[in-house]
Order: sequence, then structure tokens, then C-alpha cells
Amino acid sequence: MSRFPENRRFDPEKFESGPQALRQAVSGPIEALKGFFAALEAGDSVAACSYVYTTSYGMSFVTWGVISIYNLVGRTRFYEMRYRETFNDGSRARVYVRGKMDYGDQLGMVVNRYQLDGEAELRIQDGAWKVFSLPPYTHVGTDMRETPGPSAVRGVRPHAGREARALHRRVVALPWWWLPSSRKKR
Repeated sequence: MSRFPENRRFDPEKFESGPQALRQAVSGPIEALKGFFAALEAGDSVAACSYVYTTSYGMSFVTWGVISIYNLVGRTRFYEMRYRETFNDGSRARVYVRGKMDYGDQLGMVVNRYQLDGEAELRIQDGAWKVFSLPPYTHVGTDMRETPGPSAVRGVRPHAGREARALHRRVVALPWWWLPSSRKKR
């Protein structure tokens, strides 16, 4: 039966996507894919698992659910991910991967969508599995949201300036005898 080595649980100390990589800024779909493979358990198939990857605090942990990787400059989400071994001689393995990946910035203003379909290669190096080649991924689209204007960031109503100018026009349009300076002259 084809399996990964005896220690099949994810050990962050033994993967290049673990704490060593956390000391560097991690971004982009390639690094996100490495995090996905580091989180995978051995087996013929697996439901999407969640790997939360936080570089700002140096934490990494695995839970079940949808895969999400958060880092200093972006957020990556995996869904509908499936994999199966196609070859494993105990020191090298090929894994066929199919799924979808979203990679975007922290605010979610720009999200790039990727489709994954192909094989990845893993090898044992220094007693642990290392990712040597990632599955091919294709960019299938980009979603962009409008960025909020500076007034929205400051908490000011977006049309406050326009309302003030309109009020000023209304005051100026009053008859001259309503103006304070004209009353003093009388």
C-alpha cells in the first residue's frame, strides 16, 4: 500500500513551509501552494484542510475546513482541493492535485483566481518531505473591488464638502438686508 513515511502528521519543524519560512515575508501563489503541501496528511484522498499561515506573529497550525493562508501582504484560499499519490518509492513521491486557489491582498480588494491541475513532486531531504515541484496552475481571472475614497477612510461623509458649498450658496443668495454686516449699518 503506497503511503508517506511513518510520521504522517504535519510537523512544522520538518517542512520548508514551517517556521523557517515564517521568518521571511511569504507571499504569492507558489509559497501558498508549499503551505498546502506541508499541511497535507498521507492518504489516497483528503478533503480540503485549513492551514493558517501567519508571518506577522510566526504561528502555523492545521485545522479542518477550507484552506486559508494569511500573511503580511496577502491572503490565499484553497477550495475543492483533492490529491492522490501516483508514485511513491519511500524517498520520492508524485502527487496529482486538482483544485482552485484564490490569492489576494489583505483587504480583499484584488483577488486573483487560479485553477490547479497536475502533479507535484515531493522528496525526502534531511529526514522530512520537501516540495520539489508544484502542480501547474493557471490564472483564470481577477476580481477587483473599488477602493474606498479618502473621506470614507477618515469617517467623513463622502458628500460633506458638496453640502457645505451648497449651504454657502444658499446663504450668499439671501437678500442683502439679511446679511449681518448690513444690519449693523442701520
